[in-house]
Amino acid sequence: MTTADPHAGQAAAKPRVAVILTTYFRGSHSDVVVGRLLDGYLLEGENRQPDVEVVSAYLELLGDPYGGDDPRDDIGVEMFEQFGIPMFDSVAEAIGLGEPGVAVDAVLVIGEHGGYEENMYDQRLYPRKRLVDAAISTMWGAGTFVPVFTDKQLAWRTRDAFRMVEDCRRFGVPLMAGSSIPLAWRSGDQTWPAGEPMDAAVVVGFGGADIYGTHLLELCQSFTERRAGGETGVEQVLGLTGDQARAALTDGRIDRELYERALATVDLEPEGQARIAESGIDVFEVIHRDGLRSWIVIHEGLYRFGVAARGPNLSTATRVWAQRGPEFGHFSYLVRNIEQFFSTGKPGWPTERVLLVTGVLDAAMRSRHASRGQGVPVPVVTPELDFGYQHDDSAVIHAHGLPVIDDSE
Repeated sequence: MTTADPHAGQAAAKPRVAVILTTYFRGSHSDVVVGRLLDGYLLEGENRQPDVEVVSAYLELLGDPYGGDDPRDDIGVEMFEQFGIPMFDSVAEAIGLGEPGVAVDAVLVIGEHGGYEENMYDQRLYPRKRLVDAAISTMWGAGTFVPVFTDKQLAWRTRDAFRMVEDCRRFGVPLMAGSSIPLAWRSGDQTWPAGEPMDAAVVVGFGGADIYGTHLLELCQSFTERRAGGETGVEQVLGLTGDQARAALTDGRIDRELYERALATVDLEPEGQARIAESGIDVFEVIHRDGLRSWIVIHEGLYRFGVAARGPNLSTATRVWAQRGPEFGHFSYLVRNIEQFFSTGKPGWPTERVLLVTGVLDAAMRSRHASRGQGVPVPVVTPELDFGYQHDDSAVIHAHGLPVIDDSE
């Protein structure tokens, strides 16, 4: 068995990419990621042509991707026809360009959006693992393995995420996953100083809990993993919603000073303050193995992101700027990191970061369900998340300079 070299052949050749998608409508992750790989994109004020070439596509949900519950107009078929990209009826055919084998240099999986079922924990059962499994199985049959990027968290279930990572390691498949928010513009204190001790962190943002929880947890990790000793793993997770989450803001469970500092970064007008006071709320509490405590506070009506952290020597507060549509400019930085990964085979950040986020989100949603059902907080112990990692982010392409105008309100 071999691992494909994306640099083999002519030095100037762009990596050839198969895109494996659940659905493709205006403003979907497929649109804001694959659309940039097809038609170029704006980065740091300049038009940029992609460094990779999309050569095939598998699109699972055609027509009305939400089955009538939330009608969206499919634009994927039109886009692929416009750019001359062949569409195939299976993942294997897309990777082999209609023939048995692997005929591409990389695989992009976007298992986001679409009318997939929800389980009892309010998790949307997106088929990320199934789509990645189909790609890995195709590679195994051919004896050739290429890099895989999968959007956002690895899976909705922790054990599936571990299996994905184990399979990719076993076969030597470079795997990268993650979201756009940790790469977006920042103002205030740009980040946490590398190697500085940290005791606590709070991230505020908007939700729902499942779909945005992964963004906020990964944003939090991009700060907390820089602390002295790096990430040490997570021993316990608590999820709360509604009145239980509101009580956590007043009963001392959440570090109120850090919460208010994080909220102050987003410059709320009085009407914004009134809106979040009335909107839905979720809280995740994460207890790390080295004693660090971090909290995610999700206000449905907030529309902005803020981070505050404190250690024995200093404290920081940062606003994170994401741009609303139709531009969604922060996705340009995710696309640029995906291109770099496909060209080098080296992930910009550790897979362990997203594996940890995946496990914390799964535990938080299960805890949230149990806490709501029993009427008292029910934390979930997470022995499976007893692993750490170190991260040197020097190769990551972040947004820099002044943030884009945030027109979310």
